[in-house]
Formats: sequence, C-alpha cells, structure tokens
Amino acid sequence: MLYRIAKIQFGQGDTQQAVLSLDYCLALDSQNADARLLRRTIDASTNNKVENDTFSGKNGIDKADDKTVL
Repeated sequence: MLYRIAKIQFGQGDTQQAVLSLDYCLALDSQNADARLLRRTIDASTNNKVENDTFSGKNGIDKADDKTVL
C-alpha cells in the first residue's frame, strides 16, 4: 500500500512525500523490489535535475554576476 501511495505522490509531482513513503515502505520490507526501483528512479531524476539546473545556471547564481578575481 505504501508503494502505491508513493507512486501516486510521485506521479503528482510530490517527490518529497513519495520519498518519505518509500523510505517507510522499505523500512518495513527492505526486499520490496518495486519500492526499491521507484526510490532509485526518484533519486536518479532528482540528481539529474540538480545537475541540469547547476549546469544551466538555475541554481540561484547568476553567471554574469560571478566576480572571480584572477
């Protein structure tokens, strides 16, 4: 049931709640393959988003304002 809830939460874009549900699900049954796969999928998608945002300058730092002194 927790896996299904997490799947719905992730589908609705509520990644944080999905992760919490999956972590609780895996704490109860660490062998739940579906929950483990969805958790890895979420981790991969959030890591890619962070990397893409950092690369594209969406991390809150304006590259034009970078005043690095050499």
